Amino acid sequence: RDKGITVERVKRETTNDKSIIGSKRTVSVGWDITVRNTKGVPVQLELRDQYPLSPRSEVEVKLVDQGGSDMDEQTGMLTWKISLEPKATMKVGFGYTVKYPKDMPVVVE
Repeated sequence: RDKGITVERVKRETTNDKSIIGSKRTVSVGWDITVRNTKGVPVQLELRDQYPLSPRSEVEVKLVDQGGSDMDEQTGMLTWKISLEPKATMKVGFGYTVKYPKDMPVVVE
């Protein structure tokens, strides 16, 4: 970790409309990540985050916005290659939907 780089991860204002389709419920979740270079020199960095994967077949997770990242479908890992000028800020993000049976308790964050 570099103390000259700040990273902030914030949940988006999601329309947490738990829309019910048949016997399933769908929830949309999104995240915004802000990266800031506080150094006096340009930097190259690799930013990683992950969206959830479900081992259960009745819970379906679908990435709907990968935010320009490279995605590994096996692990759910999202990777951004970022180049930041001195004192520059960059914002990236991603979003996914979770579809699950309405009688099943599921944590989607």
